[in-house]
Amino acid sequence: MAVTAPTYVLEESLSSQQLWRETAGNRPPQPAEERAFYEKIWAQNFLRSQVPYEMPVEVLTATSPISLSPFADGNFGENGAATGEGEVSNYNV
Repeated sequence: MAVTAPTYVLEESLSSQQLWRETAGNRPPQPAEERAFYEKIWAQNFLRSQVPYEMPVEVLTATSPISLSPFADGNFGENGAATGEGEVSNYNV
């Protein structure tokens, strides 16, 4: 199962998104059991911490959602552009 690209990637140009897909986007996803194990450890550490975090503890200890990747094979054409009709070619504003 693929994972969603980080927001900072989705905010970049299509060429940067394509570069991410060809490099980091091809890494195998972290197994869900392993991710859950480390999230549990992190949550325990945040709960025991004496640091005054600016974020609510609920945010710091929330589990990661698993979602499908827009970079999964078949979503990009041969030249790296997104496929589909009526798509915007540049998302930069």
